[in-house]
Amino acid sequence: AGGTRGGGGESSSAVDMFDPDTKLWRKAHLSEARTMLAGCAVGPLFMFAGGTLSRTARGRFSERVDLYDAVTDTWTQATLSVPRTKLAAVGVKDRWAVVAGGFSHQTYHTRVDVYDAVAMRWTRAALSHPRQYLVAAAAGSLAFFGGGFWCHTPGCGGGYDRSAAV
Repeated sequence: AGGTRGGGGESSSAVDMFDPDTKLWRKAHLSEARTMLAGCAVGPLFMFAGGTLSRTARGRFSERVDLYDAVTDTWTQATLSVPRTKLAAVGVKDRWAVVAGGFSHQTYHTRVDVYDAVAMRWTRAALSHPRQYLVAAAAGSLAFFGGGFWCHTPGCGGGYDRSAAV
């Protein structure tokens, strides 16, 4: 979902959905076009979170969350606590969607937004330190966020993180 088209930096709202039972593709659209967003599945929901808006969009960073319910074939929207791009997301135990890290407005984020799909509510947490381009995975009841990039001094070449947050 999302992405850019051509060299002009135009963000896409396209969502391509594949049904392995019928072998058919369907097309849908995100509520706003964006790239460098995060996505994950939790139970019957698929979440698309954050991202970068088109170059002409004001603010350029999205706080939007689009939730698709595969059972009801409906879309709803929510909002991240901080708009950001280059973030990571993972679904845990068919209940929680965990969205972490990212970058916006010259800030690398530690913010973690946790969506409880059963209670339908959000809570917040924090990574050990700020980063973007991190990777997310889940095992059992744990969400893992590893690696990433951050720049902690002006004009620096940045740093890569070899640690993992659980």
